Amino acid sequence: MDTIFEGVMKSEAGRSMTLERVRSSLIQLGCAPGVRGAAESYSVDLKNIIELVQNDELESIILKRYGKEAYRIFRLLSKSYHLLETDKISDTTFVEKKDTAKILYQLWKDEYLQMEWVSKKFQGIETCCSTHIQMGAIKIYVFKWSTASVVMKLYLHAGRQTQFQLWKVTKDTLWGHALNEMYHSALNLSLRVAYELEQEQEIIQLPREKRVGALGSRFERLRKVRILLESSLMKLDDAIMVYNDF
Repeated sequence: MDTIFEGVMKSEAGRSMTLERVRSSLIQLGCAPGVRGAAESYSVDLKNIIELVQNDELESIILKRYGKEAYRIFRLLSKSYHLLETDKISDTTFVEKKDTAKILYQLWKDEYLQMEWVSKKFQGIETCCSTHIQMGAIKIYVFKWSTASVVMKLYLHAGRQTQFQLWKVTKDTLWGHALNEMYHSALNLSLRVAYELEQEQEIIQLPREKRVGALGSRFERLRKVRILLESSLMKLDDAIMVYNDF
């Protein structure tokens, strides 16, 4: 840590940084802290940094396309290592349950999430009970608890199973989907640039002194559209590199 801090102090911008700020910046960059002997040390985890960049890129897409509530829901699921129920997602993100269900369905429909159906009533019962007796449409489950030698009888209608949805982000699958969408977007932008240039070939070939009035306005519009489309294409190319090259 001392070596890092000394290096930071050598730059003009770094002279105003405190030790705590340097430490905080290292953590934000995904540098893993450790101890070597008695000294505090940090190492660069490139794999973790690349994954953070990939997450940020996707979260940015979700925010722009679906809004802030969808962004919070997606961010929660992308950082979770297990399946989450709709109610749990709603409570954690402070999004109304009905809105949460709509957002989750839309993200699943657009292949940003995976969904699993789970039986709620019988999950874990048949595996933990000692035995059961079938009486027509009714099963009588007999339990023996480890904390006490008590035998309980639980009457459940076999036909009344309740199913509920669990949600998760599977990153390996999602990365491929995101990359495919980016390729399609890049193609559409390239085709749009080619179309705009083809439509205004007459204006492009005119000498500058003749681009006046309405012709000048058309040329200025083309210039602005081309800058916008090509800058968007460059940003998209950077995003594709993050998913395709690492």
